[in-house]
Amino acid sequence: MNTRSLRRLTLPAVLLVSLAAAAPSAHALGFAEAAGSPYLGGDLSESAVADFDGDGNADIVTAYATPPYTTTPRVGEVVVRLGDGSGGFTARAPVVPDAAPDSLAVGDLDGDGAPDVVAVGIDGTLTALLGDGDGDLTRAWTSGALGRRPSVTIADVTGSSAPDLLVSEYFSFAPGRVDVLVGAGDGTFSPGTTIAVNQGPSRAAIADLDGDGIK
Repeated sequence: MNTRSLRRLTLPAVLLVSLAAAAPSAHALGFAEAAGSPYLGGDLSESAVADFDGDGNADIVTAYATPPYTTTPRVGEVVVRLGDGSGGFTARAPVVPDAAPDSLAVGDLDGDGAPDVVAVGIDGTLTALLGDGDGDLTRAWTSGALGRRPSVTIADVTGSSAPDLLVSEYFSFAPGRVDVLVGAGDGTFSPGTTIAVNQGPSRAAIADLDGDGIK
């Protein structure tokens, strides 16, 4: 695995890690709980996998919206767990965003080669958490409210070589929008274009659909 590869993963309360190095047939492949698999808790919102400390092992970052869910404002945290390469994980100190995180996205926001995190709050705010390459995150930037239940996609859509944020506002079957926040390359962002779309988008996907080299 590329030491800086970023992969999304939805995780159950207990992480299951495949321990089979090889399988005699496709039908024999399976999963088993690895020794040291962490209990991630029942109040998690979303998890993703990336190498946060650069050791070549997959690590886990998890967003928690801590109960009670009726508390206003709700509190929450983002936790990185460093993998030992054998299915075991050790938690780093949690980071508390401005609002309880409903989802997250992982990417290199400041160009230092270490994965960073954008936590999406239940109040529609975004918090950028910069990774230091050793597994710890630091708050760097927070947005204003960007709609109901937004989700975030990280990509350079302005051609600046700095990652931007595409914020999809989901609101049932009503018309929605995608906001482009322009990245400065240091983990901070400023308002850009707003794109109106039919019905509420759940998450933006990025690709060059017309072959012009522009995403």
